[in-house]
Amino acid sequence: ASDWFAVFSQRSAEYYIDAGVPAAQVVPVGNPAWDEYPSLVARRKELRAQLNGEYQLDPARPLVVFGTTWNANLSALDNRSLDEQLQIAFAALARMNQQLGLKAQLVLKDRLFGDGAAERQAHVMEVAQRFGVAEAVRYAVDDARRWVVAADVLVSLDSNLTIEAILADVPAVNLLTDFGAVAGGGY
Repeated sequence: ASDWFAVFSQRSAEYYIDAGVPAAQVVPVGNPAWDEYPSLVARRKELRAQLNGEYQLDPARPLVVFGTTWNANLSALDNRSLDEQLQIAFAALARMNQQLGLKAQLVLKDRLFGDGAAERQAHVMEVAQRFGVAEAVRYAVDDARRWVVAADVLVSLDSNLTIEAILADVPAVNLLTDFGAVAGGGY
């Protein structure tokens, strides 16, 4: 057993405390990956150009990054689903582009690692096609920090990505879900 537990937030600490770890041994410290943001922000234009090339994005169009948040099965109340998130993201993109004429591009930033990425990407693009926005959607599973810095707007669901966007001076939208309303903000 560890003497100390360094966790991202007070909410993270609560999981360990609920599991019996003494509160005095659990210390919220933030995310060490956040320390890199000042140097990344200084490279914003370079990072955006890299991502534009890697993902065939149009540099003249606004870039919305939507960070998925999975159901971690830590609570019976947690009913977040990828399909619900896709519907929210793609309906909003369709409205922005078709009704408001913004011509935004959306990167669905997922956290899937290992097997299954190709199947997940195919599913994402199938849903995007149903909403008529597939040409404006890209799927990414690489390091989120470049996407956060390059975004014109970042959207997430009670995620540390919201804090990362603030650190990168990028407008952040935190979508409130039923689970988030009951469990409270994670950060």
